[in-house]
Amino acid sequence: FSKSFISIDGSKFKAVNAKDNNFTLNKLDDRIARLDEHIKLYMEELDECDCDEGRKLSKDELEQKIDVCQQRKEKYEAYRDALESSGQSQMSVTDPDAKLMKSNEGFCVGYNPQVAVDAESHLIAGYMMTNNPTDHGSITDMASEVKKDYEVDVLETVADKGYESPEDHANALASGIIPNVI
Repeated sequence: FSKSFISIDGSKFKAVNAKDNNFTLNKLDDRIARLDEHIKLYMEELDECDCDEGRKLSKDELEQKIDVCQQRKEKYEAYRDALESSGQSQMSVTDPDAKLMKSNEGFCVGYNPQVAVDAESHLIAGYMMTNNPTDHGSITDMASEVKKDYEVDVLETVADKGYESPEDHANALASGIIPNVI
């Protein structure tokens, strides 16, 4: 290791969590509203079909559909309550630490691991798993770990424009890290 210069970059890794199992308050509100509309329509159809023998669905089938909609609505309302009480902007059901983020293929639910590579040897000098959808503010955290491992007073870094954050750069300089954003 050169112990003087590192390159930092992030990547998006998909989690084992489908986008349909990732929720925001808006997404939950939309789903609850749609279920309310379905329940209302099924109830109207149930009322209309009481005297009509030529109906598409039987009374039992309509009641079953209403029960399914009500169960889903209760589940989404519980998710909404949990999300509101947590103070988070989103929740993932299958992989709770994963977040919805933009990737090269569109959007995915996943992680944004940060990797620091030594400039001379091209070996990985350090890494950090994050669920932050952007790289903003990650230079100081990532480079501080490498600087500590290298046992040096000053460490120079280079990163792409995704790391542009004046506050993070000021913190890096105060910690003996020279940030270069290109």
